[in-house]
Amino acid sequence: MATNTKKIKINKKLADEVTEQLDKRPIPKVEKKEKTKLHRLTLFMSFLMVFIMVGGVIYAAVSALGLM
Repeated sequence: MATNTKKIKINKKLADEVTEQLDKRPIPKVEKKEKTKLHRLTLFMSFLMVFIMVGGVIYAAVSALGLM
């Protein structure tokens, strides 16, 4: 029984120390930013480039096989 009481006191001390350390340096709140027009345009252009690259690879494969 005596060990349980000591353990509880140690946990309370640890909890107090953790709380104190967290109070010293608060966690900053992150605000979600809206996507800008430039961000949307860049995303669109990247998808377009991937689509064009995949099309080029398929065209090259079909041409190499002589199906066209």
